[in-house]
Amino acid sequence: MRLLLTLLLILVGPACATGRAAHDFVNPCDGSDPAACARFVAAVRGADPEQPAIGQQVVRACLAGDTEACHLHASTLMLKPREEFAEDNRRGFLLASRLCEEGHIPACVSAGSSRLCDAPAECEALLGRACGAGEGRACTVMAHQGVEEARQVTLLDQACAAARPDASACYSLGSWYREREASAPERAKAAPLLERACGLGVPTACYELALLSRESPDGAQRAESLLARACAAGEEAACGEAFLAPCRQGQAAACRRLGAVQVQDAEAMKRRTQVLEGACSLKVAEACGALAQQGRGDWARGCELGDARACIEAARERLQAASRTGADGKQPGLALLERGCASEHPARNDACEQLASWLLADAQLGDPGRAVELLERGCQAGHAGSCETLGTAWWDARGVERHRMKGLESYARHCELQPGQCSSSIQEFRAQSQSCEEGASRGCLELGRLLDAGDEPLKADDWAAVSKAYQRACELGEVEGCTAMVRTFVGGRGQDRSLALVIQTAARACKLGDVESCAQEKQYSALQAGCAANKPAECQRLADFQLKPPASAADRERGVALLERYCQRGTAPACVRLAELFESDEWGFEPELQRTVAYQERAVKAGAEGYLFPSLMDIQAARAACDKGEPKACAELADGYLSSLKVMRKPAASTSPDWAHAKAALEKACGPGRAEPCLTLAGVLLGGARIVRAPGAGQALLEAHCTQAPGVCEPMLAELMSGELPGASPQQTLGLLRKTCDAGMKDSCFMLGTAHEEGRFGLEPSAASAAEVYRKACDAGSQRACSRLR
Repeated sequence: MRLLLTLLLILVGPACATGRAAHDFVNPCDGSDPAACARFVAAVRGADPEQPAIGQQVVRACLAGDTEACHLHASTLMLKPREEFAEDNRRGFLLASRLCEEGHIPACVSAGSSRLCDAPAECEALLGRACGAGEGRACTVMAHQGVEEARQVTLLDQACAAARPDASACYSLGSWYREREASAPERAKAAPLLERACGLGVPTACYELALLSRESPDGAQRAESLLARACAAGEEAACGEAFLAPCRQGQAAACRRLGAVQVQDAEAMKRRTQVLEGACSLKVAEACGALAQQGRGDWARGCELGDARACIEAARERLQAASRTGADGKQPGLALLERGCASEHPARNDACEQLASWLLADAQLGDPGRAVELLERGCQAGHAGSCETLGTAWWDARGVERHRMKGLESYARHCELQPGQCSSSIQEFRAQSQSCEEGASRGCLELGRLLDAGDEPLKADDWAAVSKAYQRACELGEVEGCTAMVRTFVGGRGQDRSLALVIQTAARACKLGDVESCAQEKQYSALQAGCAANKPAECQRLADFQLKPPASAADRERGVALLERYCQRGTAPACVRLAELFESDEWGFEPELQRTVAYQERAVKAGAEGYLFPSLMDIQAARAACDKGEPKACAELADGYLSSLKVMRKPAASTSPDWAHAKAALEKACGPGRAEPCLTLAGVLLGGARIVRAPGAGQALLEAHCTQAPGVCEPMLAELMSGELPGASPQQTLGLLRKTCDAGMKDSCFMLGTAHEEGRFGLEPSAASAAEVYRKACDAGSQRACSRLR
């Protein structure tokens, strides 16, 4: 009756606030379903008191006779902020105390350990009741309330041995006994207490029990088992101890794990470091790497011993430091990645991926083929990161030409290896592909757009996939699919254009109501019919349709053949158009001055008085004079050949005969007292097409003539520094800079100072050496060098 009256007094407010009678609530703990009761208690335990609905449910369950709900409500009231809810705190404490009197032992612990229990005798009575009933936690709380040591030991022992033992009591008492002197009789009590705490799930107890076991002659195996158990449960100190012995024996995996453990204890850290240093001296790569991770060694040492992870870290340090020094300053870091990639270490594919990423991202390093090879090898070996990086390279054209289908293949492999990290690109591709296969016109259109790469050229299989998707959308009645297909085929995108397909698709879009497509159908139909009727103007327009960049090789061939036919028949505009095609690489053709001049001459013969060819007469005159042996004319003729070649996007891959013509003319122009054409020839031999490249001869010309024409030479030296002018080795470039600086060329001295400051061309970074050279450049009039000295 007392408990019921107390409940009514405490709960009347919340119960009335609900506006419903207690019998309206069905208490899940009243029935025979213990699982439902457990779910209810779990749902409301620790509920936010600011959530009235949950609070009301707890109150109703309590009024319906559920003691656990009453205890939960009491605990919630006691845990409210004391400053604001003093009355609620008091009511909660009163309820918990009454529950304790009625025999609810957990309530005794809550009330007795509460901050509201300010009468020592009352608190001890509440906790003592729980402790005597086998609630170990109550005994532990009593032990920590300032009792004398003997009483504390007794209570902790009782808490550990209780029906519901308190693991922390077992550990505390066991650890206390373990700290006694080795000769003390009570130290023998430590092992069983720590054993019990370890069994109750205290990882630190397992760790201390392992240390205790090591003191026994036959306890080594038991200790190792306990350390492994504690380590698996998250005890870092145990992990450190577990890997000490195997690392000391040279086991690489153990050294790696030992280095990864975070140890707080200074003595344990010292012991770990000593073991790692010993293992590193035995050439255990992982031990050297672990020391480097602590800041006690160099990553490069671990890399030298074959640890690919150490190679990655060592390379990262060097590459970050060299981020502003150009490709040459990054070579030491790349060499470390190469070493890691070539190792047999488990992380070798990580090193290969890092190396490939740098080769793709940095244009100055310029080896995308090698990067793709590394990534493909890693992907085939099951390295998910390599598959993802390779997919990104193809998909986003990072360092390689865009190839969407190859990108999707690589992404798909990555998804197989790591399903949870599947790329959003392939997820969208799969969704749109499925939609299109199911006959959704919009899905086909979106699939085509996804695979379409804007105005860039498309690979053959990308082209096939894009055109198939657009065509399918068009066939399903999606007018935007038809218009997209027309744009794709008119654009060419590096594949054969089909005028017939453009006309057919435009006609379908016209029928679907697109007015612009109707005009396109009429325009292209007239073009096709006009050229079939041998009208020169219409055929030239058709040739322009075929030649518009980016055109396929076959379309360019067809377009040129069509223009050639009418140029030979004396149609001047056709000859003029052909001359324009071979003046630069704008239309996808290699520049050919000889061929351009020939077409210009034929255009003039065909009566092209309205066209001006200002360079035609100059080229003809320079060629004639050069043939007679005039060096100046040969230099002018070479400039004519090089004028378009110098702005080519990929000169090294060029096969234009103009390179050979320019080289021949420059060889005639170069001679004693004529430094400028000699230096121009050096540039051709160093950075021209492969058919004329001769780095050794180019370097020799630079060394022989650089000081005679500084205005021509120093820009070339700057290009050598930046990597824009390939051909010379770092050592050759350094030697040339020293020679020209010694000759008083201020910009050369400034560049040499930069090399000393940044540690380029094999030099060690040296502020003193840089300052010495900057001083020389400053004295020669270089304001940039003077500013570095301030």
